[in-house]
Amino acid sequence: MRPHVTAAGPRARLLRRPTGATGAVVGLCAALPLLAGCDRAARPPDAPPPTAAPVALAPEAYARLVGAFYTGVTAYRVGDNDRARARLAEAAEIAPGEPAVWADRALADLRAGDREAALAAVAEARALAPESSTVALVAALVSGRLGETDQALALLRESVTLDGANLRARYALADELGRGAVAGDTAHDAEIAAQLEAILAADPGNLVVLIERARQGAKAGDAAVVARMLDALVWESAVWPADARAKLEEARAADPTNAKTMGLKLAQLNNLVVTTPGYQQSLARLTSAVGDVAEPIEVFLRLPPPAATPAEADLALSFAPPAAAAAGDLVPAAPLADCPSAWPPAAIRVDWDNDQRLDTVCAAGGLRVWRAGEGEGAPDVDATAGVEPGVAARAYSGVWAVDIDLEGDLDLVLSLAGDAPDRTPVVLRNNGDGTWTALASPFGDVAAIADLRWADLDGDTDPDVALVDAGGAVRVFDNERAGQYADVGPTDVRAAALAVADADADGRLDLVTLGTDGAVVRHAWDGTPGGWSSADLVRWTAPPADGSARLWWADLDNNGALDLVASAAGGTAAWLVGSDGGFAPLPAVLPAGVVAVGDADGDGRVDLGAAAGGGTAAVALNQGGERDYHHQVVRPRALREGDQRNNAFGIGGDAMIRAGLVAQVQPITGPAVHFGLGTSEASNVVRIRWPNGIAQAEFDQPADATVVAEQRLKGSCPWLFAHDGEAVRFVTDVLWKSPIGLRLNAQTTAGVVQTRDWVNVRGDQLSVRDGQYDLRITAELWETHYFDHVALMVVDHPAGTEVRVDERFAVPPPPLEVRVTGPSRPIARAVDDAGRDVTDRVVARDGVYLDTFARGAYQGIAADHHVEVALPEGTADGDVLVASGWVYPTDSSVNVAISQGVHEAPRDLSLEVPDGRGGWTVARPHLGFPAGKHKTMLIDLAGLYGGAAADGPRRLRLRTNMEVYWDSLAVATPLPDAELRRRTLPAASADLRYRGFSYTNYTDGTGSRTEPEVPDYDRLSGPGQMWPDLVGFYTRFGDVRPLLADVDDRYVILNAGDEIALRFDAPAAPPAGWVRDFVFVSDGWEKDGDLNTSYSKTVHPLPSHDRPAYTEPWNDGPVGPLADDPVYQAHAQDWVDYHTRHVTPERFRRGVWP
Repeated sequence: MRPHVTAAGPRARLLRRPTGATGAVVGLCAALPLLAGCDRAARPPDAPPPTAAPVALAPEAYARLVGAFYTGVTAYRVGDNDRARARLAEAAEIAPGEPAVWADRALADLRAGDREAALAAVAEARALAPESSTVALVAALVSGRLGETDQALALLRESVTLDGANLRARYALADELGRGAVAGDTAHDAEIAAQLEAILAADPGNLVVLIERARQGAKAGDAAVVARMLDALVWESAVWPADARAKLEEARAADPTNAKTMGLKLAQLNNLVVTTPGYQQSLARLTSAVGDVAEPIEVFLRLPPPAATPAEADLALSFAPPAAAAAGDLVPAAPLADCPSAWPPAAIRVDWDNDQRLDTVCAAGGLRVWRAGEGEGAPDVDATAGVEPGVAARAYSGVWAVDIDLEGDLDLVLSLAGDAPDRTPVVLRNNGDGTWTALASPFGDVAAIADLRWADLDGDTDPDVALVDAGGAVRVFDNERAGQYADVGPTDVRAAALAVADADADGRLDLVTLGTDGAVVRHAWDGTPGGWSSADLVRWTAPPADGSARLWWADLDNNGALDLVASAAGGTAAWLVGSDGGFAPLPAVLPAGVVAVGDADGDGRVDLGAAAGGGTAAVALNQGGERDYHHQVVRPRALREGDQRNNAFGIGGDAMIRAGLVAQVQPITGPAVHFGLGTSEASNVVRIRWPNGIAQAEFDQPADATVVAEQRLKGSCPWLFAHDGEAVRFVTDVLWKSPIGLRLNAQTTAGVVQTRDWVNVRGDQLSVRDGQYDLRITAELWETHYFDHVALMVVDHPAGTEVRVDERFAVPPPPLEVRVTGPSRPIARAVDDAGRDVTDRVVARDGVYLDTFARGAYQGIAADHHVEVALPEGTADGDVLVASGWVYPTDSSVNVAISQGVHEAPRDLSLEVPDGRGGWTVARPHLGFPAGKHKTMLIDLAGLYGGAAADGPRRLRLRTNMEVYWDSLAVATPLPDAELRRRTLPAASADLRYRGFSYTNYTDGTGSRTEPEVPDYDRLSGPGQMWPDLVGFYTRFGDVRPLLADVDDRYVILNAGDEIALRFDAPAAPPAGWVRDFVFVSDGWEKDGDLNTSYSKTVHPLPSHDRPAYTEPWNDGPVGPLADDPVYQAHAQDWVDYHTRHVTPERFRRGVWP
């Protein structure tokens, strides 16, 4: 464990070097040059500061400005660019003289692709603040993004001149100079060196700059510079992994004047060090997140800023004496029958059946499980029968709710009572059908549990487990997903009670312990082995010795800062946190034996639930104090139908709120999350991060109200766009047949059926532009894509014929072939399984989908349904059914969930025909399903009817329980002898670049989930991190054509937000009487970030064609070093030349944090 540090003040933050044990801590203005107070011009020390025209606003206008500006800034951060533009435009109308508004507006306009608006806005900001280095930097970066390199360089130099401590400006200048450098240009090299040296003078431990300066020295043959940088890196390397330290020694032993050798050593060193927190923190001090032009300016430059701290603590706060509890979420009015206690850990209230009603689980006196009654006042129903009798009969001392396998149902962790011979914790998996299955404990050698918390302690979006064992030792188990946990410390920490909170207000959740000596200590974990630090917060002078201690964080006075409550059977103490971050003891009389905190009576104040006689609980109502601060309550609500990857209230996730410059984050531990807002009359944004890793934001929420956040859905697979002569438009998704790590159930991972993918591109979807075909592949979802090969097949055929490939997912897969048919003929009639005529929905490919079936509880699974089709007159025995539509798929977590208990598994399509006795029989089983959006299946009809003439229209049924939505059903006659002219074109150019994320629209504009979301290429919702990206090395931006030429496991690795822009040289037009269509050919894999997908945290293990079965963590162990991966070992040079862009989910984790 890292050193324990006692804070200088009661709430002082722990300041420590993130990159090693030496070097000066960067000053605030060097580390955060975008703060207005850090914006100082280069001038003699005794010269007066430049004057600026004051901006005056009436209080009401200023309040509106703060709301508009900070909603715009936070919307920009979370990717809602339309809202950002609208609110920043509103801010500009309110305060046209505030330059920060115009600078941020320029960034939002640029993100939207509005060049003229961006240039006008940045010009206005420059005119209002010509002395501002920050505004000059924004102007420079906008110019650079628009391709105006000379202007960008001039503005960067001006920014540096205005403020030499603006390290972002210096690094941007060095970077821009480096991109335009010409071999032998000593002037450029000298200027780059000067900027890097200046950064190191202010930030001597910056790993990014130390390595870059060493590279530059090696390139110039300057042995002294190389040696100086490597010596500095030695001082920073104490906390590096062993392989990184070894590589540094290799570099030190190499010839510093051999540019090629030293360059290779430094590149390899960079790849090892880039994964460390120190490197990432160094980078964050210099650059914005990938895709962001610049960080938005967060404070006003002319107007006074709003408060950046919570309001003053209200020490006049008091509580009424405990009284009988009313019905509510805080504590039950009385324990249920057979349960001697009403409070944790002996009993808990938790929605284990995901019906958004609190149920009760009692561990005292044997395990009992109740389900909440369905009507108001209805009695709870005993559901203990779902527990194996031998498990229910054992004696327990505590129970906690944790979704062990992250599939959306809360499971139970039980600690056996002290007289049990084997006290290994009992883990009961919730099967989602009212039954429970005992699992082996994932918590190593833990023998019993005294306290437990479930929250994301390392910021990687999956909740971890922290516990106190029966001996008082604190243990933390990192959630490695797929039901795997790893013991990560901290070591030598003992506690009587635990809590999880952002104890130092830095946007990260901390583990807080109450020691038996009364010390309350914050423990922060950076996610690396041994990466723990700690700081004392307060000391309880009367700690209990009877094991009854409990610890909570809640904003008791609503001032916008979390307060601390420590309680035991003998007494309770509370400390309020004020605007200075310090802890002040609350003098109010508090009830002993506090067992719960929350708003029991709905008045917007946090109350205290306390133990009462006979196992009951009472409530001490919060009476308020002298200050009537505002509050906001967030109630996350997961989807009850068609998803089930999150528990009902989002427990295990977190909620983040921002009002002006004040931000807060809290773990979600129950149905409601209470935030104090102080004097703010609204929040700018509330962000929910669900326990499955997905985030969503709600904007402009009024104070003193409840925000109900309904869960939204996610999708999968890279998207293909084509230029049709007028615009770039969506065609379909690709790589649908080769997901890696996809879980089929709790024990099995799907193998890759086929890495080669062919998809149809109609002739009207792709036109020649300047002699070339223009296609784009975008990665916009929570996935990593590995593209090994791309090509474009040009298919010329006689007019009056049609060509298609079969775009289904099936096992075995259909052959990769182009099939020629005559014109498609619409079906005669269609009837759904309820007998409704639905012909109008499937008679044409028009974006009107057949969606009349009932959806199920899980995404991708519906009620058993079919569509009965009357084939058109003249349908022959050898014809094919042309079925076009889309599928809403299941995912790893859904597959794991439905494999537990009794649930209907997904069944792919079958084709049924009349059996001649008034019924139906299966003629074609296991036909698969459409492989994504806008896909066509070709189903052979040969032999279905015995070749005999039909008395009436021939009929068939397509049946499944999957969410398959048909757009059109038609029949066509194969023409196997028709002439075709096919050519497969290699890419003439392939450029990988950052693009961002498209706005998506539903086909019919209704917003119904039964319509596929279609991305609009011309509208971007924003860059940055929309998802918690998989950690690892991605391909650097630029030319990637060599990686796409052959199928050879040398691939392009795409992250969310990336785009491959492809051009193919167009051959001569087809002859008269012929037409042209296309097939897009690709080869590769995709891995999504679903928490149950194998190794979904990281880019590697890397896929390969000779290993179609992807590795599984429960068989192959945790992910190993990249250097041990077989693909890396076979093509290591690619990680020097191509895969040099390291990505972490840090920006996503910070969310709305300033």
